[in-house]
Amino acid sequence: MSRPLSPKATTLLLLVLSLIGLADSLYLTYDHGAFHADPGGYGGGLCGADGGCAVSRSSVFSEIPLPGLHVGLPTSVLGLGFYVVFIVLTILRARAAATAAALSPSAAVSPSAAVAAAAVAAAAVSPSAAVAAAAVSPSAAVAVAGPAPTRLANIARLQLGLSVLANLYSAFLLSYSLAQGSLCNFCVVLYVVNIGLLIVTWRSLGESLATATKAVGKAIFSRAGAVSALVMVLALVSGYVVYRGRVLAARESAPVMTAVLDTTGRPHKGPDDAPVHIVELADFECPHCRIAFETLEEILAERKDVRVSFMHFPLDQACNPMIDRPFHARACELATIGECAHLQGRFFDAAPILFDAPPTPEILTKLAAIGLDARALAACMQDGKVAAQLQRDIKSGIAAKIEGTPAVFLNGAMVGGALPKDKLIELIELAKKAMPKAATPQP
Repeated sequence: MSRPLSPKATTLLLLVLSLIGLADSLYLTYDHGAFHADPGGYGGGLCGADGGCAVSRSSVFSEIPLPGLHVGLPTSVLGLGFYVVFIVLTILRARAAATAAALSPSAAVSPSAAVAAAAVAAAAVSPSAAVAAAAVSPSAAVAVAGPAPTRLANIARLQLGLSVLANLYSAFLLSYSLAQGSLCNFCVVLYVVNIGLLIVTWRSLGESLATATKAVGKAIFSRAGAVSALVMVLALVSGYVVYRGRVLAARESAPVMTAVLDTTGRPHKGPDDAPVHIVELADFECPHCRIAFETLEEILAERKDVRVSFMHFPLDQACNPMIDRPFHARACELATIGECAHLQGRFFDAAPILFDAPPTPEILTKLAAIGLDARALAACMQDGKVAAQLQRDIKSGIAAKIEGTPAVFLNGAMVGGALPKDKLIELIELAKKAMPKAATPQP
């Protein structure tokens, strides 16, 4: 095995990486809060409206719901707590390394060397005890070595275990983001930081990965593990309290972005007299639009107090004057097919096929298979009336000042994009509570 990193290099690298991760998590928390405080008015900050941060702002994994509090816990706050814990452990590790080095200067290279050197020192006092302990179990030699080297080894192994967990979670989020067709730029920074933490913690151990992994369980229940748990809880509670307070204050002061959207003749589901009317402006080539559409379908299946309307907003320069560069090259074509399916009364049956965006001949074949008239669809696609309807939808979206898709409006108020189901339900309930009560008839 190559020579392990020195304690000074380890401390410096871990602190720098942790501070970068902490700063990034703080920004993602701010970004998440700014979006949820004013979805319609927030322009995207450093990440921009189309910088991939929708994954950390409004996806199902962007926050942990906290029923009754009206504000969820952003997963970025978990990251914030994680990096605070890593910084605290790094400081404790540096102190333990200094103490171990003072006991035995030759032990200053790595935690395992510190334990070994301290064990040698212990053996000089009581050789029989050291030999007996080592014969029973290598980990028993740690106990003979003394508190400082043992503490150093526990911290180092705990940091390794935490960095492994962080990388597993990063891999999961990265896979989810790629599956949605977007990548959060600021999340990528955290992925790189976590890889760096794993490399540094491993290279600083001075022992095999297998040996360190086996000892992680013991490290979790050490004093370092208890300190880590306490710091994490304090960071989460304090981080959430500050975050929630700022979001609620911003919601009270932020102007509500409203729009008058003419949904006459647009595809819709739900009772005409439903107290809550949700409108989704979407693009069939937008992965998050599909998520929003499927979430609304689930809500419609469960509730009778919601009506949902769909409007087209293809991010394609072929029909959308707001788009000035090639982007979703088939979005206008797919919207046209969707509108033609709507004219046959089958829009919501056709939408899942259109979100998959196979080649047009395949789409027409699949639509014919579920009962649509393929010949009528092909003729409809050339009808100027359909193109005119798409332009009306697009102009409505531009007038509503939307900057991307999906754009979801609830009773005329812009509430964001692909919000998690529980968040949408919470907004539905809040909208219903805000409605004026009918006057009570006087006797």
